[in-house]
Amino acid sequence: MGVPAYAFLFRGLNVGNRRVRMEDLKSMLQAAGCQAVSTVLQTGSAVALHPAESPDDAADQVERMFAAHFDFESKTVARRPLELQGTISQNPFPSMASDDPSHLLVYFARATVVPQDVAQVQAQVAGPEALACTERELVVAYPNGIGWSTLPKVKGFNKLVKEATARNWNTVLKLAQELERVSSLA
Repeated sequence: MGVPAYAFLFRGLNVGNRRVRMEDLKSMLQAAGCQAVSTVLQTGSAVALHPAESPDDAADQVERMFAAHFDFESKTVARRPLELQGTISQNPFPSMASDDPSHLLVYFARATVVPQDVAQVQAQVAGPEALACTERELVVAYPNGIGWSTLPKVKGFNKLVKEATARNWNTVLKLAQELERVSSLA
């Protein structure tokens, strides 16, 4: 078996003064030992071959290299192709994914997302937002748009997403497609 492929999702890039050009991100990943590196749009996401044995080990190594290279930290989540495909196949909101994918967000976490915590937050939501989870992802449908949502004010929501990084459904699909391509190079 060859070198494993990973999707790397960096938290909080290109927000405020935390700007990183995608070509600089690509160069940093190459310096961190990654091969076949490609970035996905301007999302703070990249895919690459990396020799780490687990997604968390890969994320730890890349996170340390990122902090040394850019002089600020970005929490990093890594997923293998089967994990990302599992997230896609387990999507609890398939009609939202097809009808309004830019308002369907997946919050990728390194820790397990606890279904009871998600249910407690959902019970307090006064708006149309809907929440569900897979093992390490929180999936949120924002039918009226993200900017109008009061979800961040709901008790417990910020705790759910504190260490996570979000991507809209369009980006998740593009990441999966690029991850499969890079995986085939191993």
